Amino acid sequence: MSILTLGARPVLLALAFPGLCPLVPGLSPAGEVYMTRQRALARAFPTATRFLEHRHVLSDRDRKRLEDALGRKLPERGYLCWLALDADGEVLGFSVLTAEVGRTEPFFLLVSLTPEGLVHHVDVLEYREPRGMEVRGRGWLARFDGISRKDAARRIPRVPVIPGATLSCHAVGRAVDKTLELHALYLDRAEGRSAALRLKAAFAAVTTRVVEPDPEPAPEPRPRPDPDDERRGRRAASRPAMGDVLRLELAAPADPRRCAAALAEAASLEDGLSAFRPDSLVGRANRLALGAAIDLRPWPWEAAALAEAFAAARRSGGCFSPVAGVADPATSFRLEEGLLRRRGPGRLDAGGFGKGLAADALVDACERLGLRWRAAGFRSSFRARGPDGVDLAVAVSGTSLRGCHIVDPRTGRRPDGEAVLVTAATAFEAEVLAKATFLARAAEAGEA
Repeated sequence: MSILTLGARPVLLALAFPGLCPLVPGLSPAGEVYMTRQRALARAFPTATRFLEHRHVLSDRDRKRLEDALGRKLPERGYLCWLALDADGEVLGFSVLTAEVGRTEPFFLLVSLTPEGLVHHVDVLEYREPRGMEVRGRGWLARFDGISRKDAARRIPRVPVIPGATLSCHAVGRAVDKTLELHALYLDRAEGRSAALRLKAAFAAVTTRVVEPDPEPAPEPRPRPDPDDERRGRRAASRPAMGDVLRLELAAPADPRRCAAALAEAASLEDGLSAFRPDSLVGRANRLALGAAIDLRPWPWEAAALAEAFAAARRSGGCFSPVAGVADPATSFRLEEGLLRRRGPGRLDAGGFGKGLAADALVDACERLGLRWRAAGFRSSFRARGPDGVDLAVAVSGTSLRGCHIVDPRTGRRPDGEAVLVTAATAFEAEVLAKATFLARAAEAGEA
């Protein structure tokens, strides 16, 4: 292991590994259509057998209510709304097709909610901007899942933006906020014992038509190589994950489909580690009642990472912990044979090791797919291969870019201090050591 203390801005060994320099996001053809409405509806509600479609033309009263709630003017005259129903006629959810402007051009989204009004699924159907197409990645869009109207003002601004697509990220947030207000408007139009019954009554009172779902999966776009990288004889690809951009740079051109497969495999870890996804391992574990357990077999990668994180917490003396604000994670959760059991209060948080795990998974996928990788991972946690073929993992931890966001599990405080860079055999180990070292040194500086 090697540790360097950096100044105000971390330096990511650019001289030793020149391939780590930031890459310009790929271009997207203007007006590219990714999926139809029916296909997007089927992605949001795969068990639905039919959808009731309503062309909602905004009345003056509806427009005023929405504009007052959102704090902005709405240019649209109305929206296409759907009610998803299963074979028994039970309500599965509510969807809205809407448009928002990214930088200069509008793009179209389908935002779907549960009957109670929690964000369930977001898809980008058509994107017109020449840049920023990363906003359609499920790994990033899933960060809106579980947001409700009550906590939208607090949680939507906390969804991290994607570098190079900031304005489009904000546009997605506006679309989600708008859909939550439309859902509330529909609920207020009818009475009933539950949100599902009220939605059903609201749709029964207006003119609708039945739409059949299109279950065919939407094709994934191929990564587009950067022209400068093509001239240098290598390719780079990226996709959103873990609140940042997961990047892969190759030493030689390769099949774009294999690059996309490697990136998708690493980014899919977010589905198991995200605290914002109710169906993830972390999401389910955080809802466990005292004494209850969850089967870890569906999440082998995530379960192995949790075991390593619990061990790292013990080795670090509580400087690092996978349970937010708890120095000893064993007081909150116990790892048993194939099970994770709740022992006390506390919430799992993979923010301290998730990026390192994804970087290691990306390298593992590249090796299996025969990709000659040069750099893989994120800006703050990555693996790199130098000119001499040495494989090195690097992680940076500090407060210079994001402010005092790192919580010391031993004290609950958010210290400030010089950034720390750590090298290790794996990105997972480097990320854990970087955070533990930063907190340990910040505590020593405070005592001094």
